[in-house]
Amino acid sequence: MNEFLMICERIVPEIVSVLKERYKILNHLVYEEPIGRRTLATATDLPERTVRSHIELMRANGLVDIYKPGIFLTDEGHTIVPKLRNFLNELDRINELEHRLTEALHIDRVIITPTEGTLMVKKLGFAAVKLLQELLEPDSVVAISGGSTMAAVAEEMPVLPFNPIVVPAVGALVR
Repeated sequence: MNEFLMICERIVPEIVSVLKERYKILNHLVYEEPIGRRTLATATDLPERTVRSHIELMRANGLVDIYKPGIFLTDEGHTIVPKLRNFLNELDRINELEHRLTEALHIDRVIITPTEGTLMVKKLGFAAVKLLQELLEPDSVVAISGGSTMAAVAEEMPVLPFNPIVVPAVGALVR
């Protein structure tokens, strides 16, 4: 943890918990915008009053907008979420844990998606799609098995500039 944050925690001990609450809200908006306050409170397991306070502050800071259909992230909000995610991953030492697991399991990459609740499967699907987009190239063959995580991958998959060959996989690894 960097020195500035350690000093902040000594002076304002609630800073990390407030930061994590606001990230939880912003991150949920990435996947579910537009969304109403009550639904957002339920989805993030935060009291509605807390969500309202955070949303008002983030609105005043240009991170979210509120319209009739619900709350939306602004362009700046969309830009800040991945930066905040990286910062919190560093704070929680997620990157270090991914590296240690990579070495211990002797595999190329480990991706940890620190999410809980209703967004977990959706975020797993999103992380898988990001990795697939890095790895796929024309004439790639992708084997897909069933399950809710694979359904989330399908939901998150954008239109690709090429069409990989997708085959069903039942208990087998296809290269």
